[in-house]
Amino acid sequence: MPHKKIFFALFSALLLAGLALRVHTVARIPGLAEYDPHFEYAEEVRAHYAAVAAEPYTGLREKLDGYNFSKSVRGFQNRMRWHPPVYYLSCALAASLYPADTALPVKIFSLLCNLAALWLLFLLLRHFYKDDYELTFPALCLLLFLPGHISFANLANNDVLFAPVCLLFLLLSLKLGEEPLSHVRVIYLSLLCSFLLLIKYPGLVCFIYLQAVLLGLLLRHRLPRAQYFRAALAACGIPLALAGWYYWTNYSIWGNPLYMPGYSSVREHVYLSFRFIGLLYSRFNDWHESSSILTGFFASFFSFDWINTAAREITLRNAVFCLALAPLLTACAGIVSGAKKEKFLPLNLFLLLSLLSTGSFLWKFNSGAGPLKSCYVMFLAPLYPVYFAEGLRALRARSRTAYYFGLAAVLSLSASVIIYYRAFFL
Repeated sequence: MPHKKIFFALFSALLLAGLALRVHTVARIPGLAEYDPHFEYAEEVRAHYAAVAAEPYTGLREKLDGYNFSKSVRGFQNRMRWHPPVYYLSCALAASLYPADTALPVKIFSLLCNLAALWLLFLLLRHFYKDDYELTFPALCLLLFLPGHISFANLANNDVLFAPVCLLFLLLSLKLGEEPLSHVRVIYLSLLCSFLLLIKYPGLVCFIYLQAVLLGLLLRHRLPRAQYFRAALAACGIPLALAGWYYWTNYSIWGNPLYMPGYSSVREHVYLSFRFIGLLYSRFNDWHESSSILTGFFASFFSFDWINTAAREITLRNAVFCLALAPLLTACAGIVSGAKKEKFLPLNLFLLLSLLSTGSFLWKFNSGAGPLKSCYVMFLAPLYPVYFAEGLRALRARSRTAYYFGLAAVLSLSASVIIYYRAFFL
């Protein structure tokens, strides 16, 4: 590559800037911990040293009007009680290390999980592109400067823990089909799957994906049936034994293993429209007024309003929204290119299962609330850079000029995010 030293210097500086931005954000911005119901629930767990049984959350629409998080989420009215418990137990353990300011260790825990996700993404990119830093560095910068992902370094939210564990699960699963079937690796994957099931409901996607990968190994590589059944038994039995109790408890109490109180009663019936103009001039908490699943998906990745709902630089935020379109289209081209490659088959399967499951889930429970739509697709954010790298590779194969345009899109998006945060902090 011409000007190789300039390339490495530029992207090394961007990588360091992205890491510094996360640390600075955690240090300077109070975060949502002081009024986030996720944090309130973790505080309850810490106070009682046990997860308290969930209570039905009634009168949802009345309570949403003028909702005061600092008071009404405490006690039996905490609306986060239906979430799987592992993230809240982890936060309670972290907070107990520094009782004088329990929000601080939770924020540090979020930051460490965020950095772990970035490192695992780098390993995932290395899995596909080895030492091709022309692709891995720009793709890593996309996640580094993704506003939704930056905000997760400073949030109390179960997606914070789900992202790195899910990436580790994916990384191990990709290596499953490249070597002779290892029952030890199947056990590791089954344990990680159990962990994911107890962090967030999308862990069910990982459970189905693991069964599909093993079945694919049987059909495509003609595994001995006895070997397959032993692996499949471990992949089913371990998650059911370790995580099945939570879903069975939900079913026995509520008649639904995916208990989500109240969401099905506030329907908007706007599913597939995309109102870009309305999105540009709305707050994070106003997305339900003019949004849909597609709008929520786009806004969750590229909005700054996760951490900044009071003071916003509309012009700069809109610049980021518009500049994000070019990398997003490149990633879509990467999905098309990756569909033709056997190496991408497991990742394509995971993406397909995730979109089908979250899409059907949101179709059924479409409350119109931005957080519901956006949070349930945020675990797909690390796949975006991988497919972007594949799209960038396809552009490079066509012409160097096209590749440089893709590179310029990353640099423009990264620069606009840095400018936004600089204006915010000043």
